[in-house]
Order: sequence, then C-alpha cells, then structure tokens
Amino acid sequence: MEEPGEKLKKIRQKLKLSFRDVEEASTRLAARYGSEEYVVALSRLSDIENKSVTPSVYRMYSLCASIAWICRSCCPGIASTSPLSPPTPTS
Repeated sequence: MEEPGEKLKKIRQKLKLSFRDVEEASTRLAARYGSEEYVVALSRLSDIENKSVTPSVYRMYSLCASIAWICRSCCPGIASTSPLSPPTPTS
C-alpha cells in the first residue's frame, strides 16, 4: 500500500510543482491566516514525502489548499470552489 507522503509526492511531481512552489504558497496562506503553523518548509515537505512524517493539521490544510490554489492559478478552467474553513491555531 502506498504511503500518503508518496501519493503527495506523485501529485506534486505530476503537477510539475517544486518544493519551493509549495513552500511559497503555504507561506502566503500562513500570512493570510496570521499563523506560522501553516508554513510547510522545504525540509518538512521532504520529510513528509520521503520519511513518512505526519504533518500537523495546519500543514495538511496548507498543503491541500496551496496545491489547489496553484492549480487554479495555472489552469483557470479548473472549477473554483470555496475551501473549507482552516483549523484555528491554539496558542
């Protein structure tokens, strides 16, 4: 059975997205929500994809939203749906 990180890597590569593309999109998302917990750094993305590290709920949301945002930006024909509300970070 394929690990979730392996699936994520295949999707990212199929979309021709670099680690940096995902990091930059997640950084914009983190700024939008005012929390660094949404940032998916290059090293963390590599760990998720290659070492089966489980991301936090904030990073998981950020990965999904960032990839969807990049796809909609690059392919305007993709239906734009409103994303689910993000998780609220606890301090």
